[in-house]
Amino acid sequence: MSENDKRISFHLTLDKDEDKMLTAKAECCNISRTEYIRNLIRGCCPTEAPPKEFYHIFEKVNRLSARMNEIANEAMLRGYYKEADLNEIRLTAYKIKVIISDMRKIVLSARPIDEEYFSRDS
Repeated sequence: MSENDKRISFHLTLDKDEDKMLTAKAECCNISRTEYIRNLIRGCCPTEAPPKEFYHIFEKVNRLSARMNEIANEAMLRGYYKEADLNEIRLTAYKIKVIISDMRKIVLSARPIDEEYFSRDS
């Protein structure tokens, strides 16, 4: 039996305003209403989805990092650079990938709930 098979369902009654607020907040986070509530129960504040431009920039930086690795590999095969230079290029590309991973976690991950979250207008 999987973990999801052990889930319990229950009925939640909301007034119209609460329903609108829940729907709006879940949509802003690009998650379902159920997942939004699960995050809150776990003590996490769901994060609003970033604008489309974030993903475009994110992908550009990711491609640049991959291209740096390609350049380093091509240079090594051709013998144009010293090994130390190639290692520096690879290290820089690796650092970019780490930064990208950190950015993804910061921007897309749910955060612990704080009072400020609930005081914002919807």
